Amino acid sequence: MYRLYILVPIFLIILLFLPYNVLTSTKKINVAVLEFDVKGDLGIQDAGSIIAEWMINSVHKTNEYNLKERVLLKKILVEQNLGMSGIVDKKTASKIGQIYGVKGIITGSVIKWGKTISVTARLIDTDNGSILKTAKVTTTNIEKIPDEIDDLALIIAGKQSERIPVTGADISEDRVKLPQQDIIINKDLGLMIQGGQSKELLSWKNAHMYCSQLSLGGYSDWRLPTKGELMALMTNKSRVSSRSITGKLYIDIKDFPSTLDLKRPNFWTSTQKGTSFAFFVSFSDKKTEYDDKTANYHVKAVRSSK
Repeated sequence: MYRLYILVPIFLIILLFLPYNVLTSTKKINVAVLEFDVKGDLGIQDAGSIIAEWMINSVHKTNEYNLKERVLLKKILVEQNLGMSGIVDKKTASKIGQIYGVKGIITGSVIKWGKTISVTARLIDTDNGSILKTAKVTTTNIEKIPDEIDDLALIIAGKQSERIPVTGADISEDRVKLPQQDIIINKDLGLMIQGGQSKELLSWKNAHMYCSQLSLGGYSDWRLPTKGELMALMTNKSRVSSRSITGKLYIDIKDFPSTLDLKRPNFWTSTQKGTSFAFFVSFSDKKTEYDDKTANYHVKAVRSSK
């Protein structure tokens, strides 16, 4: 027992003086970021290098990898005559891994086709050249690319799901229903709308928190809808529910089928009345009223689809 009392303090002292990276490196792998390949005229010189630099910063913020400096890596690639195109084959990946001591390479491409610009990132295993993860963002506004790089890094780091494209969706005149996703795109309102709703009844304050913490379809900028936005989802025709609701329901159950399971299909809006009250919308009574913010209702989040 006396020996144990001596050994424990010694062990703690050793841990205290160990370098931080020794204690944490077991959870991280060494990765390097290569220049992105640019296809199409972006009108920006050295766009591939610029995006790689942004990517380094964004990947660093995820705290998932030990990063190597891109500039030093570029120098080695030039010396070894491996090229800097961003297209990495198995031989090139293996060589980079051996020379620079990295287990993964993050690279990708920027493609402009008409007005559409897509940025694709890939995490490549240097042992066998296989692609471990991919991420892609698409925009028609080149000024938005810097903001999209953070999302690419989060997807590569496994901290955010990839955004779901609309391709192949069930499209009608005024809406788009994303397959196997809990999202409805209402083109008239210019909104993405959560197909389901919060599992619990929430106060107005917690409703805002629910939306801010929601990650759906690869997006994390969800918010509480206004009274007008939620009222716009009202239908003129009602449906008598055979599930939980004993009455009429004024909402499209093809888009929002889970509403049928709610005993009280009342939803908070972001519209306030004074400082202590906020409006909610009732899809069973086809009306909107206000209540104390401490009251509890369901939440259906929205975000801009533009």
